[in-house]
Amino acid sequence: MEQLQLVLEVEDDKASAPGSALFIRQMTEAGHVEVDSAKRQFVNADLVAREIAHKDVAAEVAALSSADATLHGLWEMQFNECAAEDALRVLHTRVWRAVRNEHDKLPKSLRLELVHSWGLVHRLVDNRKAGWVKHWRKIAAEHSDD
Repeated sequence: MEQLQLVLEVEDDKASAPGSALFIRQMTEAGHVEVDSAKRQFVNADLVAREIAHKDVAAEVAALSSADATLHGLWEMQFNECAAEDALRVLHTRVWRAVRNEHDKLPKSLRLELVHSWGLVHRLVDNRKAGWVKHWRKIAAEHSDD
């Protein structure tokens, strides 16, 4: 039987911690009001990524890098399409559908739940590689990591 990654609940007292994160700033700039599930997705994906980095097993590091590259490509394709259609307000929804469709094709060795895959996209945004509005690069450049 395949073992999946644990999905942790983000406790209320810790939910504010990612509140000042760049990915949350990007989402609110894009008009999102509810972001609690995004925080949970990010925290869970970040735990997986940190564990992989800590263990430093080459195959797992490569699998995570592959997943990140795939998800970055999905985001970029959707971003460019939405920008061309003047439809950036639906970018997040389109990316989430694309991630859901791609999820089963991501490296099995990572044992990711869909929550983790979505969280990996938030990590891309938080790492200044993607965003949810046309001027995402400006927001990323101005954002303080404090």
